[in-house]
Parts: sequence; structure tokens; C-alpha cells
Amino acid sequence: MNKTNYSSIKIIHLFDDEKFVDSAIDIFETVYPNRSKYYVFTDHKDKQLQYVKSKQVIPFFLIEKEDYLEISERLNTAASNIIILHALNVRKQEIVNLLNENKVKVWLLWGYDLYNNWKPFKHQVYEKQTYNFVFKNYSFTSKFLNWFFYRKNAYQLFKNSKKIYKTNFYDVVQKLDIVAPVLPSEMDKIKMLNKNIIYAPFAYGTIESLLGNLIDKSAIGNNNILVGNSASPTNNHLEVFEKLSKLNIGQRKVIVPLSYGNNGDYLELILKRGKDLFGDNFHPITDYLPLNEYNDLILSCGYTIFNHKRQQAVANIITMGYFGAKIFFNSKSDAYHYFKSKGMHVYDLKELSNSSLKTILTENELLQNQNVLKSLYSDQAVKLKVEQLLEIINQVNKDK
Repeated sequence: MNKTNYSSIKIIHLFDDEKFVDSAIDIFETVYPNRSKYYVFTDHKDKQLQYVKSKQVIPFFLIEKEDYLEISERLNTAASNIIILHALNVRKQEIVNLLNENKVKVWLLWGYDLYNNWKPFKHQVYEKQTYNFVFKNYSFTSKFLNWFFYRKNAYQLFKNSKKIYKTNFYDVVQKLDIVAPVLPSEMDKIKMLNKNIIYAPFAYGTIESLLGNLIDKSAIGNNNILVGNSASPTNNHLEVFEKLSKLNIGQRKVIVPLSYGNNGDYLELILKRGKDLFGDNFHPITDYLPLNEYNDLILSCGYTIFNHKRQQAVANIITMGYFGAKIFFNSKSDAYHYFKSKGMHVYDLKELSNSSLKTILTENELLQNQNVLKSLYSDQAVKLKVEQLLEIINQVNKDK
């Protein structure tokens, strides 16, 4: 791709202090060096960052109204016309509302920012037991109205109701020019919010960066079971635990990452339920681990269960898929249909059984899964996605 088409543009990136920031900066600096400015928002007055290690970032204290006015003034008067929003959380929604119309606004979607911010999506991501827990404090009337207005296809009937659907998040997405979802199939949902927004490709992680020195290792033949990727209720752990508890898993460890995401009463529930059902075989990961330590731990899992109904855990899917683990998905998830459509050997959670936990991928199935993942997430593939993203940004900028 001809880089001269976009070599003159400058970009401002807006991040929160999250674990994928450093990899994103590395990707942009490799493909498009010295043309970006990176702001990382923090609510700590000393501006100390917990996860981000890059020396290229500008920590910015963002909590008061005056802070928002200051950052918006910087952005609106900057020479750069391109603003990339890494996850559209509440603080970045407020910033978008303060940006000049002529700025090109690019949303690099994470997942929670789409599914947690708009109720028609939020109320569709839980299985029954988990849903009842999440909304346990709601009255019967509230639960019924939620079911009525936020069930599948209800939006088409009631979409003109500003009170129900046209929230600040909805209005903010209307102001965005470009979106890079984690999975292309998510565009169907995004178009419900903004039918004119333009698709672009991007990926935060590469196989090489995610697996590091374990890239040649294999999980095939290892018996432990990995469940989910975080302490968020969208993992639908309760339903998985119930299903696993009815199988003969013997002395296999049930390894459950819980260091990331919701850490309130849901976490307490999962810790208790896991211990009650699996005893000493229950191994929750409650502390944040460096990537190499985390990978070394989950490498013992030849079987992986992702019961998300929404797009989530893609980095874990890449890692476990490349290691050769047998992956079971909720069949309602975009990820299940996307990776299956690409030719990967993945499984519906309904197929989880004593017999399916005894079989492993064949050598040909492993190689096919690895080749699919390389085509999507190798260093070379991800760099190409960034180049394509830059081309699209440049064209939109010209048209502004």
C-alpha cells in the first residue's frame, strides 16, 4: 500500500490507562512512526499510570469540568485534524461533545463501550441465571419493561422514542466518522446507531506479541479447563459452572480469570459458586499477572469455554486457538460465527460433554486454526490493517 497517500496526516490518540495501550502504540509507531500524539487519561492527580509503560504518552488528569474544557481546547486548536478514540467510554463521550465538527473522529471499539452503553444491547448479553443476578434488585415492573423494550427487534418498533433509545451515547455515535470494531460482523449493530459511519479494520494484538516466547508451545493433551476471561457477568459463568458440575471432569483444574472487569458482588458470587461446585479443583485468577505468566498458566488448559453472547475475549481466543486448545463458544456470540466462517474448528457450548472433553484437535485441525489466526492477527496482517485504517482516515479527512 502506498504510504505517501497519508504521510502528511497527524493523529491524536485518546486512551485510558489500560493494558492494551502499549501494544497499540507499538503498532502505530511501527507502521506510521512519529506522526501521533498519545494522551492517557487518569483520575490520579500525580498522573501515575498503572498499566501503560510507554514513554511516548502524555498522562492527563481528567475528572473535573475544567479538565474536560482544557483537553477539548487542546484538541480543537491542535494542528492534527484526526482524533482516535480508543474505547468510547463516558469520559470520551463527553470529549466528543466538545469537539469541533470538522475533526475526524475515529472509534476503535473494544466491546464494553458498545454493549454496556446502550440498553438494547446490554439486556441481550446475559443467560437466564446471570440475568436474574445482575438485575436482582429491579422490581417486577422494571424487569418487564426492560424485557419489553430491549428484547430483540424491539428497537425497530420503538426507535423514535428519544427517552428510551436516543441517549447521550446514541447522540455521540452519530457524531463519529469511522469505526473499527473488533469483529466486522459487529457493524450490523453499530449501523443501528449510525447508518453513515464508515467501517475500518484494526486489531490491538498480534499473535507474536500475545504469545511471546511461548509461540511454539501447545496446549493439546493438557486437561485443565479455562472458563471465561474476566470478572464481568457477560462471561455467564454461572451457566458454565452448572454444566461442568454435571460432567465427570475428574481432577482437572477449572481455571477462571477474574482479575479484570467487575470486582464487586458478582466476583464474590463466582468465587463462592466455583468453590462450592469444584472444591480444590477451582482455581480463580484474582491478581493481575504479567502476560508471560498468564500465558504460562493457561497453557495447561487444553479446553476453553467462552460463554459470552457479545464479542469479548478475542485476545484469549487468539492465544488459546493458536495453542491448539479446543474452544467452546456460546452459539449466540458473534465470535463463534465469525471464527467458524473463517474456517476455524470451534465448537458450540451445547456440544460440551464427557466425550468432547476427551477428544483433541487433530494435527490438520490445529494447523488450519493457526493458519486462519495468522491470516487475521500476525504482525504482517495487523500492520496491513493499520495501513488500511490510515487510508480510510485520510480519505475522510479530505472529504471533510
